[in-house]
Amino acid sequence: GGIYTVLQTKARVTADEWGESYVLVGPYVESSVRTQVELLEPPQPALRRTLEAMNAQGDTANAVKEKFGKKLYESLLV
Repeated sequence: GGIYTVLQTKARVTADEWGESYVLVGPYVESSVRTQVELLEPPQPALRRTLEAMNAQGDTANAVKEKFGKKLYESLLV
């Protein structure tokens, strides 16, 4: 239960409503990504260009490294 369950449920419902127009941004946690995310290429050209520009910042203080993917909600259900 708790807030994690609420967020997970709301995200699933909202993703179903908004489809590819729904994007969440959060921290990259390697262990979670391996089991909970299917890594994909961003489907929208504008989003793809934005993420490429962020990655092009290199190792500067303002750099943002991104991974784009689909959350595997079903893998989290017990």
